[in-house]
Amino acid sequence: MLHFVVNLDRDSDRLETMKQEVGQYGLSFERLPAVYGRDLPPEELKTAQIAPEKRRFWLKDFTPGQIGCYLSHLDAWNRLVKSTEEWAFVQEDDIKFNVDPRPYLTNTDWIPEGVKLIQAARIQDKHKVYRKKETRSLANVSNGQMLIQVTSDQIGGTMGYFIHRDVAAHLCEHYSTIVAPADDMMFSHASPLLKNFTPWTLRTPLVIDNDQGVSNTRGGTPTNRVNSPKLYAHRQLLKIKNKLLCLFVYEKDYLP
Repeated sequence: MLHFVVNLDRDSDRLETMKQEVGQYGLSFERLPAVYGRDLPPEELKTAQIAPEKRRFWLKDFTPGQIGCYLSHLDAWNRLVKSTEEWAFVQEDDIKFNVDPRPYLTNTDWIPEGVKLIQAARIQDKHKVYRKKETRSLANVSNGQMLIQVTSDQIGGTMGYFIHRDVAAHLCEHYSTIVAPADDMMFSHASPLLKNFTPWTLRTPLVIDNDQGVSNTRGGTPTNRVNSPKLYAHRQLLKIKNKLLCLFVYEKDYLP
């Protein structure tokens, strides 16, 4: 399994902290230079994202931070696809391990067949309360852990996740132009990715944030670029439709 840490060149202190955090378990990682969106020229920011009139899932404009974050993770996906590995653990540099990572990062035997995308993070002060229907796990995994299907937005974003090369290849082929922020693209109940892959989450997070959810690659407040009330209503209906379809599929999967 590949292990990537997304890190800005100017955040050398965070990199040193991650070396200590990972090194205490006798593990290593590959640093991926993060893209600082605010340094990108306006034309590159424009071409990196889908045109406003073509948006269906993400209705707002993208901040430079969101674009930089997405491009950073896109680099990780491309590297996985070009490698000979089946899995990668991708993490940002603002986390700490909540449990011993070795059972998860040293092999893939704990991952059930058919699971190809697993969120492994949670913001410390935000705890997910699972509805009864959400606690039906696919299987128990290492150390009594459970995998739970993502049927609503998961708190943790892209701070840490396991991704299979099939998911990475799909993202690189179909979503190299940004249609949603990276965390929404992979873990939102209304993401178009759910048409092909089901996201899962570890009930007990492998990693938690080490900076109260503040990321140096993301940031900024997106603005809505929809000027037509009719078009806005149409897009909102599409988003609601996607959410309902995804929930319906999840419910079918739960049936015996």
